[in-house]
Amino acid sequence: MSYHNSNLQDDSSSNSLIDIDTDDPFEQNRYFILELASPDFAFAHDLYPIVLNKVTSATDKDVVKDKDGTKVKDKDGKDIKIKSLTVYPPYTPQVKAISLDYTASEEIDLQASQSEQEPSKIFQLNPFGYADIQTLNQDNQYYLLPNYQEQGTLYIGIRNLQPPQNISILFQMIPGSGNGELIPPQIHWSYLSGNSWQKFQDTEMLSDSTNGLVDSGIIRLSIPDKATSQHNLLPSGLHWLRATVTENAAAIPDTLE
Repeated sequence: MSYHNSNLQDDSSSNSLIDIDTDDPFEQNRYFILELASPDFAFAHDLYPIVLNKVTSATDKDVVKDKDGTKVKDKDGKDIKIKSLTVYPPYTPQVKAISLDYTASEEIDLQASQSEQEPSKIFQLNPFGYADIQTLNQDNQYYLLPNYQEQGTLYIGIRNLQPPQNISILFQMIPGSGNGELIPPQIHWSYLSGNSWQKFQDTEMLSDSTNGLVDSGIIRLSIPDKATSQHNLLPSGLHWLRATVTENAAAIPDTLE
């Protein structure tokens, strides 16, 4: 028994598979045909009508059968010995089960330009969404799983923002709720552009009266036009800001609800 594939399309020409609504397997994008390797005549289904016709023609004479039906005489009275006049239909097997095992692999070049249409992509799952791993490049390194180097992160989603635009955010901190034995860490601010976090430039950090989220106060930011509201890393429809610290996160006081 051997098989070959039919209509097995190459995915490299298309980034998606089109589902065909049909019960006919031969109209699907992928199907396999099983063929009997030997003998050439298989189970002799094609030969059966030929043999049956020849046997019928050979015995279709003016003959007289003996009682046992195995010896006949022609019209001249000569004996004709025929072992059997019955031609049984060929054997037709019935398949109880068929299983196929296969292995597949594909090489994905993460260094390739995103403008090139790659047949396959790798998506990284994050707590609030997902993103193409190529957009999560960290110092020319790609991580299969999220690589969080921050010890603490604050996400702020802003609705109806129209960058470029200046905004002011009021933070009301609870005095004494932070660990006073730790040195307050430096706050790193960034905004979400597509699925990539971009650091605010020094000129875009207009003012900070909170002393790095230690005291209650107002932080003024200049949101650049690169900030977007359509992304997969976090829910779309909002412009997202992020404040992160790499150490001593417990030194930051809690905020009032």
